[in-house]
Amino acid sequence: MLRLFTAVELPQNVAVELVALRVPFDDARWVAIEDYHLTLQFVGEVSRRQADAFAHALAEIHLPPPEIRIRGTAAFGGRQPHAVYAAVRASPALDELQRAHEKAARSVGLTIEKRKFVPHVTLARLDRADANDVAAFLERSAALDAPTFWPTRAVLMSAREGGGPPYGVVDSFAFAGQGDEDDL
Repeated sequence: MLRLFTAVELPQNVAVELVALRVPFDDARWVAIEDYHLTLQFVGEVSRRQADAFAHALAEIHLPPPEIRIRGTAAFGGRQPHAVYAAVRASPALDELQRAHEKAARSVGLTIEKRKFVPHVTLARLDRADANDVAAFLERSAALDAPTFWPTRAVLMSAREGGGPPYGVVDSFAFAGQGDEDDL
């Protein structure tokens, strides 16, 4: 079984800005710079056959690259935060891309989580972090304004068994106008 999700990778200059936000605080497990990504669709545990069918469905998506703007930080978990993240500005193009990936997953019979899409880049996972430490981090990093970028591809990624990094690229899918043979 493979644990899969689709994502957009970050360019190095953006990843470097995000890694510079790190500060020491208890119980924070910082994501490695090479594992930064913007998840589009989590699909979870699938068989090799399902993964191949999903990859085929993803290859049929021909959308232009969305503009990716990372502005500010936030946390998931309310009073008991379990992750801090860099916030990605929602846009119609990004929403359309995410919906296309969800549709591709559904078209091959994969079960999709009901969570609302919140575009973000996870910076750290928290176990029992002090809410005051998290609040201080969020205040200090609120001015984050990373360079805007247009990705050249979306990727199908695998997580290690049980979830989490390190992640590996299983397949990639160029955006329309980014090297597709159909666009030549």
